[in-house]
Amino acid sequence: MQSSIKIFLALFLMINFCSKAQTSFGNEWINKDLKYFKINISAKGVYRISYAELKAAGMDVDNVNPVNLQMMHLGQKIAIWVEGEADGIFNTNDYLEFYAEANTGSQDSLLYRPITARANKFNSLFSKETYYYLVIGKEQGTRIQLINPAKPTNISLEPYHSENHYVHFSGSAKQTGYSHNITFGAFPDFIQSFYEPSEAWSGELTFIKTNNISKTKLFGWVKNAPEKANLEVMFHGRSTSSKVLELSLKGTTPRMFPNFVLENYSTKKFKTDLQSTDITADDSLIFNAIFNTTAFYNYFSVTYLNVKYPQLYGMYGEKNKLFYPLINSNNLSLINIADCPSNTYAYNISNLKNQVKIKTTQTGANLELLVSGTSKQQTLYVGSEFKKANSIKVFDPTLLFEDKHDFLILTHASLMNSSKEYAKYRSSPEGGSRKVAVVEFQSLYDYFTFGETNPIVVKKYLNYLDSKKTFPSYLLLIGRGFTIPDSAYTTKYNLVPSIGYPSSDILLSSGLKGFSENVPSVPTGRIPANTNTNVINYLNKVKEFERQNSLDESWKNNIAHISGGKTTYEAGSLRADMDSLERQMIRQGAKLNVNVYQKQNLDPTGILDISDKINNGLGMITFLGHSSATKAEIDLGRVSDTRSKIENKGKYPLMYYTGCSIGNCFKDSTSFATDWLFTPNKGSIAVLSNVFQSYQHILKPYMQNLYEGFFISEQYKGESLGKIQQITSERSDIANNPLTVAHVTQTVILGDPSLVIFPVKLPDYFLDKEYFQVSAKKTDKLIKNDDSLMVKILLVNSGGFKSGAKYEITINQKNTKDSVGTYKAVFENLDRQDTLFATIKKMPDLKSIEVVVDKNNLIKENNENNNAFEVEINGNFNTFPLTKVVDVINPIMQVAINGERISSGDFIAPNSKITVQLQDNNYLDAQNANLLRTFLAKCNEDGNDCIEKEVNPQDFIRQQISDNNISYEINIKDLQPGNYQLRIVAKDTKGNRLGSDYAIAFNIAEPNKTNHLHVFPNPIKDIATFELQVYDAKVPKQLELKIFDILGRELSVKNFTPRIGKNELEIDVIKSFGKGQTLFYTLKLLKNNGKLEEFKGKLLF
Repeated sequence: MQSSIKIFLALFLMINFCSKAQTSFGNEWINKDLKYFKINISAKGVYRISYAELKAAGMDVDNVNPVNLQMMHLGQKIAIWVEGEADGIFNTNDYLEFYAEANTGSQDSLLYRPITARANKFNSLFSKETYYYLVIGKEQGTRIQLINPAKPTNISLEPYHSENHYVHFSGSAKQTGYSHNITFGAFPDFIQSFYEPSEAWSGELTFIKTNNISKTKLFGWVKNAPEKANLEVMFHGRSTSSKVLELSLKGTTPRMFPNFVLENYSTKKFKTDLQSTDITADDSLIFNAIFNTTAFYNYFSVTYLNVKYPQLYGMYGEKNKLFYPLINSNNLSLINIADCPSNTYAYNISNLKNQVKIKTTQTGANLELLVSGTSKQQTLYVGSEFKKANSIKVFDPTLLFEDKHDFLILTHASLMNSSKEYAKYRSSPEGGSRKVAVVEFQSLYDYFTFGETNPIVVKKYLNYLDSKKTFPSYLLLIGRGFTIPDSAYTTKYNLVPSIGYPSSDILLSSGLKGFSENVPSVPTGRIPANTNTNVINYLNKVKEFERQNSLDESWKNNIAHISGGKTTYEAGSLRADMDSLERQMIRQGAKLNVNVYQKQNLDPTGILDISDKINNGLGMITFLGHSSATKAEIDLGRVSDTRSKIENKGKYPLMYYTGCSIGNCFKDSTSFATDWLFTPNKGSIAVLSNVFQSYQHILKPYMQNLYEGFFISEQYKGESLGKIQQITSERSDIANNPLTVAHVTQTVILGDPSLVIFPVKLPDYFLDKEYFQVSAKKTDKLIKNDDSLMVKILLVNSGGFKSGAKYEITINQKNTKDSVGTYKAVFENLDRQDTLFATIKKMPDLKSIEVVVDKNNLIKENNENNNAFEVEINGNFNTFPLTKVVDVINPIMQVAINGERISSGDFIAPNSKITVQLQDNNYLDAQNANLLRTFLAKCNEDGNDCIEKEVNPQDFIRQQISDNNISYEINIKDLQPGNYQLRIVAKDTKGNRLGSDYAIAFNIAEPNKTNHLHVFPNPIKDIATFELQVYDAKVPKQLELKIFDILGRELSVKNFTPRIGKNELEIDVIKSFGKGQTLFYTLKLLKNNGKLEEFKGKLLF
């Protein structure tokens, strides 16, 4: 039975919550001036609430007028029976009585896409518990009426009713009964965090020739009644496959049905009318489903079985039972129910808001009653026992959190102390002077979901705040969530719930304030703490991190790029994506020092020790590869391990991990991410990662959008982590691509979303004394004997870049008589660092040299106290000082093939030129044959079994570009078709090697391989990419792209220089041609032999 109030609520929520003009938030029923008593119910039945129970709950029952008692459920008034209220006194023997049902999940529909897709209407996704709110009102409450219609003399007994016998298999299968099960059995290839049409509780996993789904006794079946009996069974696919079931009924005459096909994870109902021969001699219905398969991961389950049949009126051994009288045109039915226990009562519960008691007459085991209103379907509840509530607690709605605030913390009661400490810091000037509200998550259920557990409560609360003009700028969740369905009912770790599994914090607020249903309406982060100590440890790191804003933050420009891969080809492809990202950012002006690390073997996991880089300061560590919640395939280790070398106090990086599940803190174990977050005085300041599966082709545009937000976009550069994620989600959201939707909604911020990871700062110029050097102008003279000096000064800008900023360098010479000789020079646009070489006239009796930048403080800087130094000069040398800082800086190398930086797996010409440029901060000698080694290997089709051969260094063409810059040209000739790997090892004069070797895989095409054009996306969102793969043996001469309108008019002509391999041409179609019109293209490739190859197609919107 689906009660009318719950059907109404589901429809009401669907219509109102999704409406832009929504005015209902679920708290309209609450009167802040009244105290409510919250009654916990988890099973259907008639409940009695006694004087003693209410007194124990805190009600002043001796001073209550029971006439004013009112009951609310799901926001609506419910009729109740109040025994003994006529005297206006609630006596010790008085009680409340009403029929109630468990939580069947009527509010869960709001979490589904579409909202009508909920398959199992009998079970809530989250809890069986629902709540009835008793309040002492100011007026008379709604009461259950006792109905006792007059009995007509000519009325006859109803012969039978329409029995609905349900068997709910989902009620007892909490371990393996969830359709998209993660812990047991199989699960879909990819899972969305919002609830999908087939996602629900079902029965136990069933597989491999399973039989006897159900044996049900059909008591009192009236086989000769005109109403037919029928059977309905809901099946649920539980694996990615087609499942063919053989269904049968084992009656006096067995009956087989046509094969029942169940696809993948879908739900499907089997329905049939029953025949008298379908039951056994003892009136049992035996339903069989045989699954003829030997495949291990091939499952299904049964959600429910319902038999509807005409049944003689009787209790058949039950103490409580539902009856469904036949429609009677007289609108009155006389019923006699057999086999009733003593003191049996009857309720008409067709309308739960206005349920009624029915006057009965019991003679022995027979109960007679007259039911009115039977011209329409009625539902009766007949029973002989009364249930007790699970608990009764006070709900005092004294606060609805309507005060203006811009920073909202949702937390758990057990973490309230540390959450208030966090709020205290965020409210302070050091923490941003935010207006912070701290709200206990569970308290929101009373206000917005009628007490029922449901994570939709956050969205409803935010919507309510928006209506009050108090929508927050940030949402911080403090507390671990736990949403694995098979354990979420009972786990103690679900302190602050998320939505779905895989969990999505983004979906808690998505779809509000004009944002799409996949984009957070408020920047959101989570501190996934179990204890107050976790929160305080993290808070201390935040305080340290944000204090750095007034100090030297040049270390934040240092980025680590780490790429993995299970195969050689994949490793090359992932590395290429990272290199492409780096090139794109630097090409667009990002001031980054990128340290690159690539997996060096195909072992499942490997250890990478970059503790020195982390300790010196990395602003971000980006990982692209395979991972789990506990580690990545290239493992940096756990910072809590006593063996860890990481000691990066105050220099905490953002961990951007794009592999699978690193962000999954929604479990009961300690993850890699939480270890780096909560270990005090070391680790990370935040983790941005996916909580479930990642897909390389989806990651690339997301990473580009994220990096552009951090480092390129003038609009968003310097914004907080949460706002950068919000705009990245918005730019990456492609609603019709389910993989993109999954990635966008399942990317989580573990940490404070208001953190500014890469602040846009004032410039901060400082002079590096360690690199100062002065020399006599003439190499054969000492400093004291020459009349001119050469001065070398390194100027560094560790702050923000200010275009057009002019800065002055002043060099003051001081002699033994304290007189001063000054040299000045003005420079412009220092973005990171520059070396000044100045030739100056030397003062007699030189004693010291003082160097000052921006002496008159004309440029506003972060720090004005590091703009000068003074060095005493020893003139007895040609160069001073003689000993420089030990060179520990790695060289930098750039590699191009045929003038291009290729991606791993690209095709190149059989005769190709490799160009290498090697740079260092110190002198490099082009004649030193030990600086560069090149290895070439031919591999099998899988990219394995590669045998390296070193290219002879004597074949290199070297050019000394400058003292610290060498160019190499390496020609490779007559390569045969197949797969190749190129590896280049480089070092500087002191033996410092690159962060990792350059390694890339490439291909030589088979002769006559057909060139291929791929245009994407098509339909177009804004930019169309034309990707032409050229497999020719020789480089083509010209590439021309023409765009036409539907009338054939030429709109655009662009010429490009083609190359062997991948040629990518990007056209901003919207900007160039506008929206709405169909466009056509012709791409012409003029080959090296003079032949012309054309590609034609259509661009759609």
